[in-house]
This record gives sequence, structure tokens and C-alpha cells, in this order.
Amino acid sequence: MAEVSIKTLMRLGPHRFIPVEEYVGPAPRAYVEGALVIAVGGVVLLDEKQWDLIDQLWYYLVEAIERLSRGEGSETYFPDDPAWLRIDVDRDGATATVTVKTDVQRQARAKTTAWLAAFGGAAIVFFERFAHVPHSGGNHRAICEEALTRLRAALSRERPRQSRRHHHR
Repeated sequence: MAEVSIKTLMRLGPHRFIPVEEYVGPAPRAYVEGALVIAVGGVVLLDEKQWDLIDQLWYYLVEAIERLSRGEGSETYFPDDPAWLRIDVDRDGATATVTVKTDVQRQARAKTTAWLAAFGGAAIVFFERFAHVPHSGGNHRAICEEALTRLRAALSRERPRQSRRHHHR
């Protein structure tokens, strides 16, 4: 099966992005912009052209990662865009298909464990980094810590369990 790669880019301005690992902030009170770059076997599902409110998008995806760790599918919309991302887990739980609908619809299939490792790893990198970026918004550090706790619990499961349902919204 194909390799899954997921990275977070922070938007600094028009056509200007940097990896989240290099982001030092300060983050604005609201509207933290960035992009997910998702590629499977060299096929790009998402890139910086589909930037959005990246902190909110990652928080939405925490639930998707939790569901995937249980062998369940999910769907989420982007916070400030009509785009969406859907995960469908195959009947046996071994593989999953991720579909992204932006201006066009793209999808890719890979091992469920590969999706889980890629989404979970990228989410942890984002929340660990973002928790330490100066931010004027209230409890952003507590929100990041909660997300990290949930992610670590989901990723500590030995392997995704088979679901009775293909797709759950």
C-alpha cells in the first residue's frame, strides 16, 4: 500500500507558508490560518491552496482520529470553507479511503494504520508546537493539552478495531 504523508503549514501571508515546526508566532487571538498537506503515494489530496483556520480544523480532526482508532469512519467540514474530508473504513478494518472535497473531489486508499499514524503524528506535532506559541486568546494552551491527551489515548490502542458500520457521520 501507498505511503501517507500529512504536514501542517502555517500561513504568514498571501502565498507565504512555513512548516508548523518553524512557527514561533505570536498567534493572533483568532483566525489562525494554515493548511494541511496530505499526499498518498505521491498523489496530493490537499495542499496550501486549501488553507483555512488550521487550529480549528485540527481540533475537528481529533474526533476523526479517535473514530479511526476504533475502526470507524467520519466526516468533517472545514471551519471557514465549504470543503470537507471524509474517512471510510473498509468492512475488514484493514484499509480506509480518505476523500477530500474542495473545488474538486480527490480520494486515496491506504492501510488504516498508515492513515492513523500519519493523521495522529501530524496532529501531535501541531498541538505540541501550537501549545507553546505565544497566543493572546484565553485558554488555547489548555485546549491543545486536551487535544494531546485525546490523541495519545487514541494512538495507544493496539490497532483499529473492526467496525460494524462502514461509514459513520
